Amino acid sequence: MYALITVIHIFVALLLIGIVLFQADEGSGLGGAFGTSMAGGGSGSMFGKKGAVGVLTRFTAILVTIFLITSFALTMMISRGMVDSDKLSGNSAVNVQIPASQ
Repeated sequence: MYALITVIHIFVALLLIGIVLFQADEGSGLGGAFGTSMAGGGSGSMFGKKGAVGVLTRFTAILVTIFLITSFALTMMISRGMVDSDKLSGNSAVNVQIPASQ
């Protein structure tokens, strides 16, 4: 369960990075480089003049909500001891005895 939530968390984080880079604020932003800027002529063809901004804002809000839920879930799983601490640190529980040199 921990691994599944971690994968979802990382995927949502990467999507958030991408969607924030494509949003245009007062300037054209990075979205202007790919033709999604509101200043561009063809921006109103698919979503309407303000529709693209609303869709991106709504999608960002949904991703942020999922990101927060997975953050809280991962924190609760770790704090309640549902995850082995050796898995988090990468240490293995195998004891290896090395003979002393003579």
